Amino acid sequence: MKLTDFRKSLLDGSPKDNIKRDVLSKFKEHNSDVGHTLPPNWLIRYAMSLNPKEKNFIDEAIAELIAEGYVEKKKDNLALTAKGVEHIY
Repeated sequence: MKLTDFRKSLLDGSPKDNIKRDVLSKFKEHNSDVGHTLPPNWLIRYAMSLNPKEKNFIDEAIAELIAEGYVEKKKDNLALTAKGVEHIY
């Protein structure tokens, strides 16, 4: 079994849902609080790790996270909101 197939077998849900979960998990991994941003360039490196089909969903996933109020755009990064803190902890 290839690593990518293994990764997919661990993830359930749509690629968009998986991306949203990965982004929020990164905030949790870093014990982020309101206003904290993702590590520098993490989102770019993460996007590069996605397969071509998954890459098609990254903009939509981020837009949904913003629309749902979990994160907000902060310069070239994403910042966790109070609602996002409540959701991940």
